[in-house]
Amino acid sequence: MRDNFRRMKVGMPALNIVITGGAGFIGSNLCDMLLEKGHRVICVDNLLTGHFGNIRPLTNHPRFEFVSHDIRDPFDIAGRP
Repeated sequence: MRDNFRRMKVGMPALNIVITGGAGFIGSNLCDMLLEKGHRVICVDNLLTGHFGNIRPLTNHPRFEFVSHDIRDPFDIAGRP
């Protein structure tokens, strides 16, 4: 895992990353870190235990997208930019 983060620092191309539970404490910090590294982040959360306030600062970021969804239900992100 640490090797993956080292590669992100050394000119690795930006990735499209989906974070489930992204509005929780750990997920929101992970979203923030990945955005700082230049990646595009799709945060999926049903806000049952997560809080929108955790990701509110990220909502205006051009590479961040929030999807309100319960991951127990089918979800298709194919075709998203």
